[in-house]
Amino acid sequence: MPLTVILVTGPRNGGKTALVDLIGRDVLDHAPHHIRLVPAEPTDDATGPPTSLAPPTHVAASIQARFTPQSIMDVLTDALRDVRRTERYATVLVEGDDAPCLRHAFPYDRRVFVMPAPTEFHAVFRRPREAAAALRKVMQDTEGFAAEMFGLLFDETGAQSPDAYAPEERRRRSAKAMESDEVRRFLSTPLGAEIASRIQLQPGYQGLVESDIVAINTAPEAMTEAMRECVQCIERLMARAHQNGVHRRFLYCCDPHNGDDPVRAKLLRRLAEVCDDPL
Repeated sequence: MPLTVILVTGPRNGGKTALVDLIGRDVLDHAPHHIRLVPAEPTDDATGPPTSLAPPTHVAASIQARFTPQSIMDVLTDALRDVRRTERYATVLVEGDDAPCLRHAFPYDRRVFVMPAPTEFHAVFRRPREAAAALRKVMQDTEGFAAEMFGLLFDETGAQSPDAYAPEERRRRSAKAMESDEVRRFLSTPLGAEIASRIQLQPGYQGLVESDIVAINTAPEAMTEAMRECVQCIERLMARAHQNGVHRRFLYCCDPHNGDDPVRAKLLRRLAEVCDDPL
């Protein structure tokens, strides 16, 4: 593929731009292109041409593109087409906050999730009650989708219920389904484990589950008990979500600005592997 497109995403102020610069300076043997995707304000024209940015130091070029959930696919496609016009073969680092529409706007070759050092456990992970409510909503939405697309709501005799599409009936059946052995067995499958993993996370952190690398930017924070607890839970969560038999490190907790940090060197080596071996 002429362009290798790598998504660098995560919460705001986590160090994404610094990591982009680090990749251009210390990882790649050529200068990458940088596309910064910014949510459009209500009055902005998200379909307009990207405007120039003062580029990070170690990139060939940098542009900013504004988007809405409706326009993101066209905006990103146009920005990548502009890169292709200047270079036939290039690495493109697409940077943006953790908006679901951005994560699913393009079949990225690789994904890197960058997050700030957590100072509070529940800033990253939902509380049990919140996770249970989110799981119930997923079940309701899934059953509602099945009903709309396939007519899969039936009464106990096997005949389709005339009230199957009523919201209260969907809620009743979804609550019943939540207690079933089938749901528990589903959640033990790789797909179910990934869904359960997303549900445990706060919305701004759900992108880490599908990422090839998760970098926790510890600068300038020292390791705290909350950070240590988060790191351990993220490691367990990602191990469950990536049940593919490949034992490879995903999580790197380091200060990317500190050349003496031993984990930083490991992160750079893993980034090099990811950039050299796109899917």
